[in-house]
Amino acid sequence: MARKQMPPQKAKRWKRPAQIARATSQPNLPAALQEFVLQAPSILDFGPIDDINALYAFFEELRFRTILLGQKVIVDLRMCRRVGAVGVLLLAAEIERCNFVKPDHVSGYSPTNPVALRTLSMFGFHQAIGVEVEESILPQRGVVQIQTGTGETENLSSKLGEVAGLTLELWHDQAFTDRIHGALNEAMTNVLMHAYDPNLTQNAGEACESGRWWVAGFSQAGSGEAWFLALDLGVGIPVSAPAKNKGLQAYLATPVQRNDAMIIWHVISQEGRSRTGLPQHGKGMPTMVSLIRDRAKSGTLWIVSGNGIYLLDKDATRPGERMINEMIIPLRSKAAGTLILWKVGRSSLLPAEA
Repeated sequence: MARKQMPPQKAKRWKRPAQIARATSQPNLPAALQEFVLQAPSILDFGPIDDINALYAFFEELRFRTILLGQKVIVDLRMCRRVGAVGVLLLAAEIERCNFVKPDHVSGYSPTNPVALRTLSMFGFHQAIGVEVEESILPQRGVVQIQTGTGETENLSSKLGEVAGLTLELWHDQAFTDRIHGALNEAMTNVLMHAYDPNLTQNAGEACESGRWWVAGFSQAGSGEAWFLALDLGVGIPVSAPAKNKGLQAYLATPVQRNDAMIIWHVISQEGRSRTGLPQHGKGMPTMVSLIRDRAKSGTLWIVSGNGIYLLDKDATRPGERMINEMIIPLRSKAAGTLILWKVGRSSLLPAEA
């Protein structure tokens, strides 16, 4: 039986208030400064590596045209047929960054697909970029909309507490929620300590509001899973880690060629060990890895930064060595900053103490 399709909606153009006030025809401007319509990928979400490469190539072109060329860009989402939480978070952050560096240079068209538009609205996309809300959606149970801030560790911890609280709604286990919150908080605090180092940001050429971060999350009661998303748009792990980490400097000095994905893997592996060389918990990203490897029946962790991806995936239904897959994946296009995408499923194997 054919699935009934929802009727397409007429696409709406969204602008910030200042853009609406200044909107005029531009017949005398040089072609390089006229508005450029940038077509978004049809899939604005993570999935197969080709989709992820297409997503980051889109963001790379958005930054190039607005920040480097100074063009005004219309982000065209009309052909997007699938939008996911990670796509919404990345899009909102990139648009906010571009409009911070080049005020009022990015506007756009919303998806005509009603499900894609609803996903944008559900995660607070329009509010996050400062435009009028197109579709009024009541707060959704199990969804923490995009939360942003700049540098304040107390505010970041509070917002990450809201995101981690999704697990409390699912499993009513405060100790488990506290452990999730602690891992998220330490991971993001560690990343932000180095992400916006002025010496590194100048050399990297990535303009952004210093200390800016974005977080969101959602849970699925039916599957018993919760997703946590955290992002900064600083220089990224492959740039910041070698500048601060002597062990990584030695690792990179070996004759074997290293890519960004290998650097991310090495940072996670090294942070998870104490000075005595023994495994150690409470180190943010390594704690996330530990919870998946040692305590959960299923879980996924993506760390995306620079031109690399670290991916850990566990599924107890897979036999033997296939239960846990750990991969490092090169990216063709650069992922600005660092994205943490963490899926957790509650497990009876988790100890009672945090």
